[in-house]
Amino acid sequence: MLSDGQKNLQVLPYQLLYPAIVIVILMLAFNLLADGLRDAFDPRSEH
Repeated sequence: MLSDGQKNLQVLPYQLLYPAIVIVILMLAFNLLADGLRDAFDPRSEH
C-alpha cells in the first residue's frame, strides 16, 4: 500500500495538497473552538 501511494505521489503530487488543506482547516477550527470555550467558561480569564 505504501509503495502504491509513493508511486501516486510522484505522478500526482497535488493529491496530497487537498487532504493537507483539510487537516489544517480542521486544526484551526478546533483551536478556535477551544479558545472560545476557554474564554466562555474560565472565570479567571481577563477577557
